[in-house]
Amino acid sequence: MLPPIFVITGGLYFLDIITIFLLFIFSYHGENAASIFAFLQSLFLNIYSGAIFGIFPFIYLAELVFIWLINGLVDIRSSSGRIITIASAIVLKDLLLLFIESVFFGFDLITISIVRKMFIDLIVTTSFSPIIIHFLERLRYVEVS
Repeated sequence: MLPPIFVITGGLYFLDIITIFLLFIFSYHGENAASIFAFLQSLFLNIYSGAIFGIFPFIYLAELVFIWLINGLVDIRSSSGRIITIASAIVLKDLLLLFIESVFFGFDLITISIVRKMFIDLIVTTSFSPIIIHFLERLRYVEVS
């Protein structure tokens, strides 16, 4: 039996966990650690995917810059600030990805199914982000001896 999210989206759902990890690392370990994580993780994604070379490092570093800019507007240590930041970063990433793909491929890629998939991805990722960040915060204080 297929999970409900698989049936709703019509395909495999990918939780945007990199954005959640990026926000967590930015808020607790600083800008340098978050930029290293964003670059290396996106480079790893770029090497092992069939995408245009350099697209993922550009997108995730742009997402990091957006998180850095929105840090001055909202408190990213509060749950509402995290939800606002993650939702707006995911929207920015999706729009930037659509723009880059339309520039490189030269045709319009926005269809109802893509918009629906982006909207469901946004809702599910922002819904799970407080839970995942809470678990990551709990893991910070576990001592391994």
